[in-house]
Amino acid sequence: MTVLELLEATGRANRGAHNSPTTTDDSNIEYKIKIVQRGALPPLVQMLSAADPQLQEMAAFAVGRLAQNSDNQVGLMHHGAMPPLLKLLSHRVTTLQHNAAFAIYGVSDNPENVCDLLVQGVIRVRLHILRRVRRRQRGAAPRRPGG
Repeated sequence: MTVLELLEATGRANRGAHNSPTTTDDSNIEYKIKIVQRGALPPLVQMLSAADPQLQEMAAFAVGRLAQNSDNQVGLMHHGAMPPLLKLLSHRVTTLQHNAAFAIYGVSDNPENVCDLLVQGVIRVRLHILRRVRRRQRGAAPRRPGG
């Protein structure tokens, strides 16, 4: 099975799980592991830095799905997924920001990655985003008459 076939099978497993309350996610986990074993992480990490926002968005989503497995979380850090994901948090396309945040959340769920996350500046980026949001909120607040 190729990586693309495994990704498609993962999608079918997800759709099937929504239709049947008795379906477990075990087959989905197997596919995620096989995808990574077949070498999908390096190209996905490269796609996070692509010039095409749609490609970046799809790569960030795929990384987020793969990051739901603890072994993949460590592998994503090892392959350098965090710097491009952090950069995507500032992208003008909100769905891309959302997918990047989803992927970062998945990768950060592993205690083995905590030190690397701190070194790579996750907290600094988060604080920068919070400051920017607060400035926007202050700027968008209605002004009082005479003030």
